[in-house]
Parts: sequence; C-alpha cells; structure tokens
Amino acid sequence: TCGDKYDNSIDPLTNQKPIFVFVHIYKTAGSTLRSFFFNVAAICKKSWMLLISCTEVNLRSIQTDKGNWKNCKVKGELIRDGTSVSHKTTVSNSIVRERIDILLGHLRIGTADDAFPTLTNSTVPIQQQLSPHPLRYILVLRNPMDRFVSGIIFQLCSKTDKGLAGNVTQGDAVHLVKKKVRNGRKSNQYQDRILKYL
Repeated sequence: TCGDKYDNSIDPLTNQKPIFVFVHIYKTAGSTLRSFFFNVAAICKKSWMLLISCTEVNLRSIQTDKGNWKNCKVKGELIRDGTSVSHKTTVSNSIVRERIDILLGHLRIGTADDAFPTLTNSTVPIQQQLSPHPLRYILVLRNPMDRFVSGIIFQLCSKTDKGLAGNVTQGDAVHLVKKKVRNGRKSNQYQDRILKYL
C-alpha cells in the first residue's frame, strides 16, 4: 500500500522519490484529501505538512524574500516517526526541502518549485530544466457555480459571513444563496478565486 514494491524505483533523471503537493482550491475536496494524505503519511512513515495563508505566496515573492514564504504558516505537521506536531512556524524553502514528503494547503501551483535548486545545463532551455526533486502537484477542480454555492453555505454554517448572527432559517439561507448567486453571475465573480491558485 505504501509503494513498497516501488521502493527501488526512483526517478531516473533526478535519482529522487517524488514529493506530493496538494493545491487545495477553496471548497474542492480539501477535508477529504487532507484526511486521505494524513492517513497515507501515517501508514507509510512519510512526513505531512498542512499550510495556511499561502495564496499570496509565489515564486517571485519567495525569491525576493530569500526563500521565506511571507505570511505562510505551518498549521499542522506529521513527522516521519508518526509524531503529530501543531505549530505556527513561518514556512521557508529549507523547511520544505528538508522535512516534507507530502505538502498541503491553499497555495499556487509551482510555489514549492523554488525550494529545490534547478539542475543547470546550459544546453537545455530553462523551461525544460528539472529540479533535483520531482514535485507532483495534485489539485481538484469543481464546477465554479457549485463551488461558489458550497462556499456560501459553508459561511452560513460557520456564521462567518458579515451580518449573520444567531440561527438562520432554511428559507433565509435559500434566499441569501439565490441573492449571492445572482450578484455573482452578474459580475462573473463566482470563478475568480480559482485564479489565485494558477
């Protein structure tokens, strides 16, 4: 189940085992996949790290800030020995490079690329040069309107939406969802958040 039969099988170009990066787009199977990857890490003795506040981090900001991922924090971590750790450490390239097998969070595709120095070869175009660690990005896409409605309902249940307090009736919830969907469709905003991750 942990790929034991593939233990001797490593990437022939990089001589490394892959690191998996789950790019969690808001309201797209995040809880399910977070739990799945946590269980895989625990069973297979892999490290797992959950990040928060990372959507504004990109390669340029990491390079400008000497490898620090501004505002991006570790929410939870499972170490290879099975110890679970909870802390709010700021993420950096060195943390990703040295401690991660599975990385999860609201972050952009390609964010972790800079943690691993590029293999330089002047005869190969820069776009085709490989990192010494093969990163495998995983993300789930969902119909933008379904995701938008799911987000509204999530906010209602969490009572984090502005102006909501106390108990909300089912009729009030349906009315609010319809109103937000109509406004969202008029401004085409229901798919904007997806673009943060690309």
